[in-house]
Amino acid sequence: STGMTLNEYLNLMRLSYAQARLLGEDVNILNAAMESGFGSLSAFNKSFRKVAGMSPSDFRRERIGTAA
Repeated sequence: STGMTLNEYLNLMRLSYAQARLLGEDVNILNAAMESGFGSLSAFNKSFRKVAGMSPSDFRRERIGTAA
């Protein structure tokens, strides 16, 4: 009913959680990735860029105006 596979849905939920975590100034990108269930920073970066259209650091910079 979502038009997504289970893996696609879970990945989207993990990325949504990571985006929320990245808006917290005390959380670094690696910790946000690991807390979201990604096994590596490179896998997280690749998935994040695919869904958000930008890197996690660009996302944070754009949303809260600080360098990651």
